[in-house]
Amino acid sequence: MNFKRLCFVFFYFTHLIVVSQTYNMSANNGQTITTCSGKFEDSGAGTNSYANNEDYKVTYCSGSSQLLKFDFSAYSNVVIERIKPGDTLFIYDGNSVLSPLLYKVTGNAANSDRLPYFKEASDAIFTSPSSCITFRFKSNGSGTNDGWQAQISCVNPTTCGSGNSPASDLFLGAPTICNFNNYCGITSGDFGADMPVDLNTAGGSCPSGLNFLGTVENNSWLKFQATSTVASFVVTAPLGGSCQNGVQMAIFSYNGSTLTRLTPCANSDNSWNSTFTLTTNTALVPGNMYYLMIDGNAGDVCNYNISANSGVAIADAGIDKSVCTSSTTLNAAVAIGTGTWTVVSGTGVFSNPNSNVTNVTGLTAGTNIFQWTINTTYCGTISDNITVDAGCLLSVNLTRFDAQCNGNNVLLTWQTASEVNNKKFDIERSIDGVNFQIIGSVKGVGNSTRYNNYSFVDENKIGGLVYYRLTQFDFNGEMNRLSIIASEHTCEENENAEVSIYPNPSLDNAFLSIKLFKRSSIYVEVYNGIGQLVKLIPMQTYEAGHHDINIEVIDLPSGLYFIKGYTNEKESIHKFLKL
Repeated sequence: MNFKRLCFVFFYFTHLIVVSQTYNMSANNGQTITTCSGKFEDSGAGTNSYANNEDYKVTYCSGSSQLLKFDFSAYSNVVIERIKPGDTLFIYDGNSVLSPLLYKVTGNAANSDRLPYFKEASDAIFTSPSSCITFRFKSNGSGTNDGWQAQISCVNPTTCGSGNSPASDLFLGAPTICNFNNYCGITSGDFGADMPVDLNTAGGSCPSGLNFLGTVENNSWLKFQATSTVASFVVTAPLGGSCQNGVQMAIFSYNGSTLTRLTPCANSDNSWNSTFTLTTNTALVPGNMYYLMIDGNAGDVCNYNISANSGVAIADAGIDKSVCTSSTTLNAAVAIGTGTWTVVSGTGVFSNPNSNVTNVTGLTAGTNIFQWTINTTYCGTISDNITVDAGCLLSVNLTRFDAQCNGNNVLLTWQTASEVNNKKFDIERSIDGVNFQIIGSVKGVGNSTRYNNYSFVDENKIGGLVYYRLTQFDFNGEMNRLSIIASEHTCEENENAEVSIYPNPSLDNAFLSIKLFKRSSIYVEVYNGIGQLVKLIPMQTYEAGHHDINIEVIDLPSGLYFIKGYTNEKESIHKFLKL
């Protein structure tokens, strides 16, 4: 028993040691530390000063996909984080000093050597852009100060969708967004404020400088490439829960040392929510990179969505369209770099395959899919598709073509939604899917704008897998191959009808869809949720084939109903929801 208590005390004591582990720039110089806890401090430790002529490096990794969070306000013994002007703390995004530089921090003599990032002790927080971050501290020989201490923890990336790069807490770690098509993000409470400058006080009051109304609490950064002199974004930030005030946003340029705001004061001097537009009011340089900053007003944690309206480098092939001609104009977003149109399916010939705006001719009657691919310096190769539906070029709009057993035979059924100049259908059969023979013809209705159902019985069955092809002919002799289906011919006598309800739910009409394998008598009853008969369709006789029996439900109250179909006195029951 005493041994167990001793083990427990030892475990508890060692656990406390792990939690409170201190990592010192001098003692841990050159090391890579995998941790999600502990204290990060300068070589002076606590309130003692670091030394002259230091050059130390240390890397921290989370050991997982989590990000590292550093809270410089966690320890009361170092109230103000200070280093001497000329001494520099370098911060790199990765596991070495060869990784991208995120920020260089040096003391501000005009503010008692305080680090310019830390305008207030309560705001001294930042989160790494990736799972590793490297610090390098270099001091000269002209004086020292008390340095810093920070609490280390790990947080999950603020992701909200697959392939959606999260915004960065640190300015130079901002990801380049190559698809602002409903980009989603969160103004996470794990983000600190202001990086890389104090956006609350730099430059004075708006409209001059960078000043924001109130405070910047948990801002984060994205960047994009401009394709024109004006960039515009549509932003949605719904209120509710932890988002009571909304967001404040701005677009900046950066020349290597200075940020310049390029959007109106109204977007950064106010709370914005619901759906609004953020547009630059200063000319951009096409091809240059610009920074988009999003902050939760008064520290709010808000979900937001951003879509590029114009002037942003993305692969956008345009909006899908329907045409009734064999040609159309494709209008993709302007690209920085080279762009190329290609055919994914269907047919088309481009007047200029390397222009974002091009005419395409020779469309296939039906669906045509084209891809716009761009090669950019920052995003690499990205693409987007556009679908051009030229279905109205077909004489017949075929909605389905099916093969079912009809006793020992095969029943072929099909349906059209519209017909123009339709003379007939040829039904063809093949055992290899390549070589077809005509086995029959069915007369078309000519011209129609309503649904029409057709059927044909193949009485000369062939064992094994068989292919059927439906071919349509106009009165002027033109032919269209409409569809090919495969059927496994193992049919035996089958007298049971196949019954379904569509659409379900419905507001005005529902259809009892029945496939009959022989001549049958059918009637329909509709019952409400408490078992009362509310509608009756009298008995009628139907030939073998596919039939849609219309049931008008527009006069029925909304709710759940039961539709009973009786085929040769065999009952089928289907639930139906009336809207």
